[in-house]
Amino acid sequence: MSRELHAPYRFGTPRVTAIAGVWGDGAEKMAAMLDAMGRRGGARRAFRHFPPHLHLACGHLPARPGDDVVELEGYGVVLDGRLEAADGRRLAEPGRTIIDLYRSKGIAGFADLRGEFAFGLWDPEGRRLICARDVLGARPLVFRRDQASFAFASEERGLAPLYGREPLCDLRVAEYLIGLAPPSDRGMRASVSRLVPGTAAVFDGDGVQIHRFDALVLPNETTDAPALQAQRFSSLLRDAVARRCAGEAAVDCFLSGGLDSSSLARLAARETADTVRTLSLVDSARPALSERPYIEAAIRDQGFDAHFVEIGDYDPFAGAHAALERHAGPVAAPNLLMMRPVYENARQGAVLLDGHGGDEVVSKGVGRLLDLARAGSWIRLYRELRGVADLYGESAPAMLLALYRGFGPGRHKFAALARRVRRIAGRPQEADESPLDLLSSDFRAVSAIDAAVSARWRPRPATGREAEHEVLTGPQQSYALEVLDREAQDVGVEGRCPFWDRALIDYSMSLPPQAKLQGGWTRFILRQAMAEVLPDEVLWRRDKHDFSSQLREGLWRSPRITPQALEAARSRLSSHLNVDRVIALRRRLDQPDHPVSGDALQALWRIGLWAIWTESIAPGDPACNLKVGGPDVPH
Repeated sequence: MSRELHAPYRFGTPRVTAIAGVWGDGAEKMAAMLDAMGRRGGARRAFRHFPPHLHLACGHLPARPGDDVVELEGYGVVLDGRLEAADGRRLAEPGRTIIDLYRSKGIAGFADLRGEFAFGLWDPEGRRLICARDVLGARPLVFRRDQASFAFASEERGLAPLYGREPLCDLRVAEYLIGLAPPSDRGMRASVSRLVPGTAAVFDGDGVQIHRFDALVLPNETTDAPALQAQRFSSLLRDAVARRCAGEAAVDCFLSGGLDSSSLARLAARETADTVRTLSLVDSARPALSERPYIEAAIRDQGFDAHFVEIGDYDPFAGAHAALERHAGPVAAPNLLMMRPVYENARQGAVLLDGHGGDEVVSKGVGRLLDLARAGSWIRLYRELRGVADLYGESAPAMLLALYRGFGPGRHKFAALARRVRRIAGRPQEADESPLDLLSSDFRAVSAIDAAVSARWRPRPATGREAEHEVLTGPQQSYALEVLDREAQDVGVEGRCPFWDRALIDYSMSLPPQAKLQGGWTRFILRQAMAEVLPDEVLWRRDKHDFSSQLREGLWRSPRITPQALEAARSRLSSHLNVDRVIALRRRLDQPDHPVSGDALQALWRIGLWAIWTESIAPGDPACNLKVGGPDVPH
């Protein structure tokens, strides 16, 4: 069964949860904090006062066990998320579990919690408030401290009644414009902090202390034989899907036709009694740019309720104003607006399975490539690159050359020679070679972005496994999960990412790099694990369409970012951007045969969204950031 959908189709009851708390002044704004979080703030709400200073609140549609503010012997808990028992079933009394663990083991006991969570806990004996977030960052939590109060909420916009018209932090804006994820502990406004995954923020009325209770540590390499590795990986992935589907009346699943989403959809179909709805984005007008053949293969003979959303004449800025409101400012996710109609066709109240995390957890083989390059195994490296090149749409020789420049003998002389050849040939420097060059010189200086970029520099990991671990623990992961969470909650569904599962991640990190890239096949362990689940045309595909062609065409058509529109907005944009360089970058879209990198396309999209943000706020309002302030300051 399949349906072509061009408008939302809904039934059921949404499952969304927002939590908030205030210690001190601002308690009268609790309802406004829930309102500010939009749909997730809920219609049914609970408010509790814990004398003398603390107020906790939650909003949800509808109530589920553990969703209300829990009171037990003077303790109080407000929870967003789900806690699991050892068998994977949802705990009926998660609030009591949190309190009992804390009373017996303190904050360290939170490491024993299974599932996805963010919560606030009132300790009446220690007279302190503890906010905690799971180690994977599956549930968001932010907080704000000023002279009069301490407050926390599920989203940054939930703190808007307290921070008012505070402008975005200049450094956060600069990071956004160059495509750099913000540090894991910082919000978009200087007064707002994000709680780092696996940590707890403790406030006792005087100050905030951060305690780490859990971390993703690189395990020792597994001693499992290759055949056992595939069996073990398969078992863990099946279990991750089963636990996220258990007891759910409605399960929907994004389906792109790639390895990750196809695996999740077909595994979910085996775990649910009711029909799984698949949600896919297709481009029937341009079949060569559509994943529909792979999607059709994935749903074949599975009894899915398959829904397709046409990308049509994609406008990359459609719905931008609503997105800016949802995310309390610009968000670095170019495909976000493209995916919005797909989200809106999910069933309200459904669990929505998302393949996010598959690329990071089941690496595309970067670690293997680095190990071979370091070892000087250039022939073997080239053989592996032939498969990787297909995935990225690059040539294997070009990728080999890039790795040689980084690791080969005599690489420094080689790089100098290459620069000289470019200079003699008169090749112009591409505008996107350094994203920093798109910023105005004044804004680069006042935002201190150059120093921030330098501070993030880390030496190359010594091994491929360490490189993959670095990706999994980088700030981009929690940032992406927060964006996905806000999108799902806003349409009344609960997003779950089975690849972002602790047991699966721990085991995947223990695998040798050759388990993930072998014989030119990326994601090799996943292909082995899904051999009896996926059809061959999906299982052994090498390429993956990323919609960059649609993004390029959409940007080229959009009146928001034409050279004329950018010129007209020069006075508004020049405080942050080098408008001449931006216009030069945009003009490259007018040359159909001129290649434009994915990074350059994403930069143009971010700039377009920034332009909409600055024009959507009344002139003179400090929240629009038109007057450049100072660099980021410590909280």
